Amino acid sequence: MQYRWADGIMHQYYYSRSRKKPRVQTIARLRKDTQRYLKNPLILTAYFPGTEAIGYFDSDQRRIDKKLAGANLSVRDSMERVGDSNCYAIEGRTRFGWITACFDPQKDFALAKYTVEASSNDISRDNLTLAKAYKVRDVTRGLEVTIEKFTEVNGVWLPATVEVNGYTSFGGDFQGDFRKTRRIIKLDSWSVNPDFEALNAFEFTDIPDDSLWAYQDAPDIHYRWNGGDLRRVR
Repeated sequence: MQYRWADGIMHQYYYSRSRKKPRVQTIARLRKDTQRYLKNPLILTAYFPGTEAIGYFDSDQRRIDKKLAGANLSVRDSMERVGDSNCYAIEGRTRFGWITACFDPQKDFALAKYTVEASSNDISRDNLTLAKAYKVRDVTRGLEVTIEKFTEVNGVWLPATVEVNGYTSFGGDFQGDFRKTRRIIKLDSWSVNPDFEALNAFEFTDIPDDSLWAYQDAPDIHYRWNGGDLRRVR
């Protein structure tokens, strides 16, 4: 697994050396006449571990502010206590579920906490409903993200330690299947607007030329890797 910064997005690259059926399902959607070239398939996805810390979740490229835009939101009458701060909380029903977001006035209204409660017909990644994303009929998903510690960089408050709690509950044929997760994200340092080229960041190793690629959210559009560049296959 490797990472690359391109077009303002952090991309995560999955590389399978196996000649068997690829582990990533989107590769299997390629046309049959290209299957013989897929000895070393690669998948490109715009998901980076820990993005919940900055408002991205469910492998979706829309940040939480984009998901709140256009929704009928309300401000809670009482302040929400998050850590040692009293925060303003807004909440409402969105296409992505019921979202609550808390903003810390002591830190220039930085996002301090948010929760998401989504059910089967709410939108998940790639504009699929949650049920279609999980390939089930009945599912409920919850997420709670809390910024436990901030750091100030150039006058901007940024997350340093983040706790992410989530659960997924299934019904229907999977009645009783319940999954619960807890993760701690620690960001040791921040560099605002770094020059990645000068830093020689995200240099690739061991990626074969002429291998085929596909974006996870656009599996029918194919690219070929040559000399460090992706070029669309006509």
